[in-house]
Amino acid sequence: MAGVRSTIAGYEILSVIMEGKNSTVYQALDRQTRWEVAVKTVTVGAPKFKLRTRQLRWEYRLRERLSHQNLIKIHKFGQTRALAYLVMEYFRSQNLRELMRSSDAIPSERVIEIISQVAAALHHLHRNGIVHRDVKPENILVNSVGVVKVIDFAIAVEVNKQWTRWFGMRRGVRGTRTYMSPEQIRGKRLSPLSDMYSFGVLLYELAAGRPPFMEIGPDQLLASHLEDAPPPLGRLVPDVHPGFEELVNMMLAKSPRMRPPDMLTVQRRLREVSLYR
Repeated sequence: MAGVRSTIAGYEILSVIMEGKNSTVYQALDRQTRWEVAVKTVTVGAPKFKLRTRQLRWEYRLRERLSHQNLIKIHKFGQTRALAYLVMEYFRSQNLRELMRSSDAIPSERVIEIISQVAAALHHLHRNGIVHRDVKPENILVNSVGVVKVIDFAIAVEVNKQWTRWFGMRRGVRGTRTYMSPEQIRGKRLSPLSDMYSFGVLLYELAAGRPPFMEIGPDQLLASHLEDAPPPLGRLVPDVHPGFEELVNMMLAKSPRMRPPDMLTVQRRLREVSLYR
């Protein structure tokens, strides 16, 4: 395992789960409990180290108010002279993006089960005053028996406080452009209905195999979220269930007031539909 640290703050490193531009996530072993954990690290000297460290600390602070079977559990935050780290539950899984790209089609009933769990996790976040702000397939883990965990609360905001100075929103819009709500693009104060829009983009993509707005260019993509109607899902997927298409269209409304009122409503509607006829 050349190039991989052997230990971090008492955790024995087993493998690299994910290596990004700003952080690395390891599979590790807690030497005291012998439990497997995931450890997200940001190394001193990495770009925006102070910002990334504040984000890790913020994720840790959120553990005090979040406890749900479909949210990843956060255990510990710490710093050494070399890095900052966040210790989390280890969840052996694929992310939803990987699952969508696999050669085997996801059965319709399993899709509904997966997205219902995501809706339940988001409802818990929203009920506790948190907007995730980065709902996308990469932040949804699904294990071999279909259990879901929503991850990555680094840029989440409190509904009532929205401490934008922490996360640099004044310097630009934060989130993933493909899934951004119109109000997120405009830099307005966010509500749970912003996550509702992002989740609608994800549902559209699950059905159609592509998001409603394709990235011709970053500016055009954002303009499409603000101004354009998505291509009718039924035109791209003729056998899509009409109830599913209707729900997605409501979630993708440009005005938050036209979307379903909350994720509990989405969960209830999902019980009444399937993905395909």
